[in-house]
Amino acid sequence: VLPGSYIAVVNLQTNPPGPQPVMLQAPVNSDVDNVSLTPQPLGSLSGTVRYQFSNPATVANPPVTVNLRPDSAGAYFGQIPQAQWDSNHLSFDFAGIQPNTALRMNVNVNGRDVYVRSATLRGQDVINQPFTVEGTSGPVDIVVSDDTGSIDVTVNDSDGHPAIDARVILLSTSGQRRFLASGDDGHATQQNLPTGEYRAWAFDNLSTVPYAEEEWMNQNAGSGEKVSVTSGGNVTLTVKCQPAPAE
Repeated sequence: VLPGSYIAVVNLQTNPPGPQPVMLQAPVNSDVDNVSLTPQPLGSLSGTVRYQFSNPATVANPPVTVNLRPDSAGAYFGQIPQAQWDSNHLSFDFAGIQPNTALRMNVNVNGRDVYVRSATLRGQDVINQPFTVEGTSGPVDIVVSDDTGSIDVTVNDSDGHPAIDARVILLSTSGQRRFLASGDDGHATQQNLPTGEYRAWAFDNLSTVPYAEEEWMNQNAGSGEKVSVTSGGNVTLTVKCQPAPAE
């Protein structure tokens, strides 16, 4: 066996039948003997959906889908279970989750002018941050809202002229990013934008911009233009288009 770190996995037959991975991770720099693998019970995760609507025209309770996926930095052995919903589609359960592995949650709502405001487990964001399941966990609290506004971003080049086909990054305080493109008039617009505080940057392209690295952005692109999106309002903002770094 080549030196390095390994994960030993044993699949046990369970009732009902299915894989139950048991793992031990250890560096292998010399002979390793007497490896002991102890079975662990699979975990479960419950959750609920709440609708917070203020507009009477909003379609009542548009359906929500919830899925789990492995965190990109981790590993998951076996099949991730699917959500089982109640008859009103307001509460769900995941059964048979591999314990102590990093997961992320995808939540989508099928409806116009509505969005997923938050999804939290014990106060922790489970959409933008990984989490683990141990034993019986939950409930995840999912809030769907129609509290949206719109934004009109004017993008100018270094000479103050409209920047055509510039790429605008909108970063919310929750860490979610949205990407807009300016048109021939230098304007980039977004309807049905969740209310809250945002920062905005514009680049001539994004192919070489490490926009997910906060330190790089602060040092090389600045802190961004701040803007507040309010319910039912349309805010305007002017940003300067920056050149993307060379590859």
